[in-house]
Amino acid sequence: MKVLTSEEAQKLNKFVIKHYGIPPVMFMDQAGRTILDVLLREYPKAQKFLIVCGKGNNGGDGLVLARRLKQVKREPFVVLLEDREKMSPLSRLNFDLLTKMSIKYVFADDILYFDELKHVDVVVDSMIGTGFTGILEGNYLKLANFINDLDKPVVSVDIPSGINPDNGKVEGGVAVKADCTVTIIAPKRGFFLLPASEYVGKLHVADLGLFGFDGFDQILPPSCSIADHSFLSDIMPTRPRGAWKGSVGKLLVIAGSTEYAGSAELLCKSAMRAGCGMVYLAVPKEILDVMKTKLVEEIIIPYSKDDLTKLYDTLNKVDALAVGSGIGQSQDIKDVLKKILLSTDKPIVFDADSLHSDLLSYVKSKEVVITPHVGEMSRLLSKTITSIKTSMIESAFEAIEKFKGVVCVLKCSNSIIALPDGTFYFNTTGSEAMATAGSGDVLTGIIGSLLSKGLSASNSAVLGCFLHGFAGDIAREKIGDFGVIASDIVNYIPKATDFLLKMKK
Repeated sequence: MKVLTSEEAQKLNKFVIKHYGIPPVMFMDQAGRTILDVLLREYPKAQKFLIVCGKGNNGGDGLVLARRLKQVKREPFVVLLEDREKMSPLSRLNFDLLTKMSIKYVFADDILYFDELKHVDVVVDSMIGTGFTGILEGNYLKLANFINDLDKPVVSVDIPSGINPDNGKVEGGVAVKADCTVTIIAPKRGFFLLPASEYVGKLHVADLGLFGFDGFDQILPPSCSIADHSFLSDIMPTRPRGAWKGSVGKLLVIAGSTEYAGSAELLCKSAMRAGCGMVYLAVPKEILDVMKTKLVEEIIIPYSKDDLTKLYDTLNKVDALAVGSGIGQSQDIKDVLKKILLSTDKPIVFDADSLHSDLLSYVKSKEVVITPHVGEMSRLLSKTITSIKTSMIESAFEAIEKFKGVVCVLKCSNSIIALPDGTFYFNTTGSEAMATAGSGDVLTGIIGSLLSKGLSASNSAVLGCFLHGFAGDIAREKIGDFGVIASDIVNYIPKATDFLLKMKK
């Protein structure tokens, strides 16, 4: 599914109007019908609807909705933020139609009616659309606060009024907090960035059938997407009838230390649960006995800074590497990794303590995934964490530019997966229930497993993030918001993979 900037959405709309001769009023009418369908589906028992309409075409969508609600025997009540003369032509047309249908309306300045409005069942925010990039002021600010204070279900049309649809910022600190958003044409980038992602609620997409037209890839080439299930199931590896352990992926894991032995365990177990046939774990010889008590299916290879013989031998056997979880940041481990990186061109996923600019400069592989969180990205780019948080997409691509050819997974609430070709994905699986120690190690293991099966770095990152988040979602459903731990996520990886595999049948 495409994710658009406000400029791209407007460009798409104009293209269809110009090249296919579809009147804009038809788009607005179809948008109103689609929003109605969502309202009736989400709130089937609701009778009274408050619809707050701005002066632009977003307000026009709300006015169409009011008519459609009246036609299905509901009670719409409309609040208008501007006089008729200030409305866009399409909004003015729909306002004139509304006045012929005995639908109650009031202008925002007439606050005497506000007590009556408090008795509605659902509020529809149709104040401002994707053209908004500033601060809510005047009646727009007043109505946004009014809506947020009502304690009623809120549905936003296209975007929650007050958020920036491109960068996710809420300038001035006030925006409508929606329970669900019916976005027109396609989701907007800002929906997946903080703080706006906390205002969107449940997302519904009213594509209005636009993506069925020829020529869209020419005028709107892929830039940002959410991977849909059909794509993910297509790239999901299967096991042929004659598969054996050596044919379905062999992964070398370099992880763990005396302080963080658990990181190595989680990474290895997640790789196995993601379908890797054989996992070799290289650990400092000091924790060999500890790891032998923790791991049964994995092959454990001890090493020291002065003896890498077994590690080199194993390197020749495997299909891919997963490096970094819990290794620490001593000079000794950096020296070991430098030697290994200079000795292989096999696919690699880097995490945690291996995410250092000097180490990444030694990489010879052409299939590389890095998985920093904002703190690690701050270290890689020599920027403050605050600057990373306020420019997440830009930071991911800055890493792509700095470390040529890598795929960057910038971990966050909707992780950003930036690819070397200049496109990127948002991952929309997962939740705050996964905010637990070791969760990142699990992701590294899944991506490493996929790399070992021959998937490209790009596909491994996109699919790996989906599986990781989906396994976390299943764990949350089974356990709850609190108490999910990393090993729970590991245990539900097979359920996540099975979901996609069943779609192939």
